[in-house]
Amino acid sequence: MKWCVLLIWFIFAGLFFGLGHYHNVKAKETMPKIEVKRYPSDNSTPINRGGIPIEQRLFDFGDDFNEYIDNQNESNRRANRYAAYGYYLAGLTALFSAFLCLGKDIFKASRQIWARISVLLQQYNNPKGEQKE
Repeated sequence: MKWCVLLIWFIFAGLFFGLGHYHNVKAKETMPKIEVKRYPSDNSTPINRGGIPIEQRLFDFGDDFNEYIDNQNESNRRANRYAAYGYYLAGLTALFSAFLCLGKDIFKASRQIWARISVLLQQYNNPKGEQKE
């Protein structure tokens, strides 16, 4: 039963780290700006609307819209970064919970592993079983 709960915590940790990575990638994406092109005109008959040339209004709109896109890019970048940090923190919390789930078993297992490693090291350093004086 304990190993099933441990597996579930590791699945949650993987899910949270994956979502954090997704939002981190999305934080680097930006919307492109628009470019208003000037077309050559003969200037013989400028088209005015309210005393302002239409071409000037189009350029003003392009500048305002690009400023809006900049604001949205910054807002999306900030929101995705905060979401990524939250998911990374949730992933670390899930890993911590998994290790808490192990409890005393982790210390018992680590002692057994270190005991086996020390026996292997002794056999490696002394392959013929000779005793040192």
